Amino acid sequence: MTTDDPGHVNNLDRNQRNLLKAYWLALIAAIDEDSSKVIDSKFGEELFYLFAQFNPDVTLLRWLRACKWQVTPAVQFMKDTLKWRHEWGLRT
Repeated sequence: MTTDDPGHVNNLDRNQRNLLKAYWLALIAAIDEDSSKVIDSKFGEELFYLFAQFNPDVTLLRWLRACKWQVTPAVQFMKDTLKWRHEWGLRT
């Protein structure tokens, strides 16, 4: 598998781009209903630590592909991951 395979950041069809956009919006809404406060939430902090390591779109696309391009399960998967990272104190 390479980064040029379908469903990766450099090779998205229109539907996949739209799902990625929908995922961004749903994820931010799920972390905190007021997106201006997202940075102050424990999950928002973990999200920024996670994104410091990888391109944010690449990270979100991993979760979308793992959830067969279904936004709602991908949001829950990310929330569970962020909770786990917070509970275990991961910062790298």
